[in-house]
Amino acid sequence: MVIAVLLIGLVTGILVHKLIEAFSEDQKISVWPVLFATAALTVFAYSEYGLGTAGIFHWLIWCVLFAVAVIDYLTLTVVDAMVYGLGALGLVYHLIIGSPLMDRGIGFLAGFGMYLVIYLAAKAYYKKEAFGFGDVMLMGAIGIFLGLSQTVLVGFMAFYLALIGILIQKIAGKKLHLKEEIAFGPSICLSAWIVSLYGTGIIDWYLKTFLF
Repeated sequence: MVIAVLLIGLVTGILVHKLIEAFSEDQKISVWPVLFATAALTVFAYSEYGLGTAGIFHWLIWCVLFAVAVIDYLTLTVVDAMVYGLGALGLVYHLIIGSPLMDRGIGFLAGFGMYLVIYLAAKAYYKKEAFGFGDVMLMGAIGIFLGLSQTVLVGFMAFYLALIGILIQKIAGKKLHLKEEIAFGPSICLSAWIVSLYGTGIIDWYLKTFLF
């Protein structure tokens, strides 16, 4: 079964690679890292959730998050259509498992509203768009999937992961300037993936460590 799941992941990788190339303009990326990533995500989804509804939808959402992250890294653009698809997948998943629609709406408002405030504040301070609106929409879509508490966790974790990424680039010798645009989508997507797996445990640990 694991071999079959791995093959599904590899085939998915070919499709994801074509999708990335279609939205990445003249930017090119080798197919092999994409194949490895989608195969790993597929096997991981199977090992964590099995072949049921949860496994299939987590796998699909993770693959979309990966594609969004790579495209944003290459082009500094979050593709609207993929964000809408991500939100639709999250909504359909929760409709199937019977989650209250109100919870999905609250999750959307939490993600969208949290980053909309940051977007507007950054735009007012820098007198230009310093924080992409695509990231705001992406957080809204993630909120539909993850709900209130986990979406808030994603929102904060993304900034820490972005900082770690910048530090790694600095250590590697890459020169970064204050006015240089940096893709934030990959940090959001990576945070969403981590939280979708371990969010409940992280929140419980934080509450027990700092509030109780």
